[in-house]
Amino acid sequence: MADICQNVHSSYASEINPTNDPSIRALIADFRDALRTSGQRSVDAFLEHRTEFKEIGKKAIARALIPWEDEEALFDLFGDTIWYDYLLSKMAAPSVDAFAANRIIFVTFNYDRSLEHFLHKYIRSNYRLSVEEAEKVRKQIKIIHVHGELCPYDPTGNDGRQYKPDASEATVRKAANCIRVIGEEELTTELFVQAYDHLCHAERIAFIGFGYHAKSVARLRPGEWNVAGKLRPFGTTVGLKSLEIAAIETLFSGRISLAKPDCDALSFLRESFTLE
Repeated sequence: MADICQNVHSSYASEINPTNDPSIRALIADFRDALRTSGQRSVDAFLEHRTEFKEIGKKAIARALIPWEDEEALFDLFGDTIWYDYLLSKMAAPSVDAFAANRIIFVTFNYDRSLEHFLHKYIRSNYRLSVEEAEKVRKQIKIIHVHGELCPYDPTGNDGRQYKPDASEATVRKAANCIRVIGEEELTTELFVQAYDHLCHAERIAFIGFGYHAKSVARLRPGEWNVAGKLRPFGTTVGLKSLEIAAIETLFSGRISLAKPDCDALSFLRESFTLE
């Protein structure tokens, strides 16, 4: 969010306003200033109430996130996504069919497609498949982006977007069209229904790096997942304070097990939530 505030008026302007329309340029400046002083913790939450900025805001989000689609950084052995390695080690299987039979389902509020790309490359590398063959297998692992994404992941670039840091005007526009923010009608339809259905039938649930926005939690209806009282979700709380953690527990009516704030994603999977 800070990155958007600092750059949207200058370095992002050409991608968001390619025709250099003065009225759009003024709207971009208003968006930046209002966002900077809004006190909101996310651009999505800000756009929920300032709908006049929605189109510009989505482009600003896309412009800020696309440069992070860096394959070298994603596969950095000491990077932030090292927990992906651990997760895949638990999903490992002797054959590609056995791997595709993994019952794990991902529900994400993030727009980025790093998990899709990581899975695709893992499948290609371990089972000696072509790009097309690997993608057919990858798609059998369900990933639900309830807020949309930076375009559907497509390693061929034919029907979606490749995982690339190309933030051209055309790419930003294409990605922005696939983003949904809090308050849009689409959030109450198919994707949230799918997520809710899977959560209701899950045997185990883990929240990793989740922001626990009250409205987002409410839309997932956690009180209806566990009618028999046998399932207790787990979750990370990195960087949160005691009152914030207490508020999260209230959102789940006390029926959630939260890791300590110093427990990162990898430690959480190794110490608090079994993947066996």
